[in-house]
Amino acid sequence: MLPFFVLLLGSYDPDTYSLLLTIRENIAKNFIEHIYGILLDKIDIYKGIYNNEHVFLLFDKENPMIYVISKTELVDTVYIDDTSKASNILRDSDILVKDRLSVLDKFRILAEYKNTLAFFIIRDKELTRCGEIVELLFLLKLGIDPGKVYFLYNNQISISSMIKEMINYLGLNVRTYKSRNELLSEINSIIYYLMRRYLE
Repeated sequence: MLPFFVLLLGSYDPDTYSLLLTIRENIAKNFIEHIYGILLDKIDIYKGIYNNEHVFLLFDKENPMIYVISKTELVDTVYIDDTSKASNILRDSDILVKDRLSVLDKFRILAEYKNTLAFFIIRDKELTRCGEIVELLFLLKLGIDPGKVYFLYNNQISISSMIKEMINYLGLNVRTYKSRNELLSEINSIIYYLMRRYLE
């Protein structure tokens, strides 16, 4: 089965970042091995050439495989025993590795990959620099279907009227939660039904 990605976005303050890691672990624990929660800082993406075709190599720093993506399709996977030896394995393969992509380019590649199931934007704390709102705007600028974007926020924090207006205008999916357990349960439910619709 092709890998499915769920992009996890939010502030990188220590508390929210810890929550994003918990969500990623929860996805890994509750779903088949081909559904991955992705944090942008935990992956590298490189440009490359494979079978005379321009590709992107998605390398999860904590996962023993490299995904070879051509435009929006998965072309191949390269399994590695030791993530620290990934560069050696690539050097010995038929893949010509070129430039490492910037954060915004990583974001774009993942956003355009056809099996990215959803984008979860988490707003857990009020006193952050609102990076998650910037990520949301960048996604929408890329032309992502707003129906794939889920804005989940802690109901103990207030959301500005402008953000609410923007959410309504764009038709984004919005969920609130009272606790981390409720958030994890909601994310599990969303992924379950997204996969169910995909497999029907």
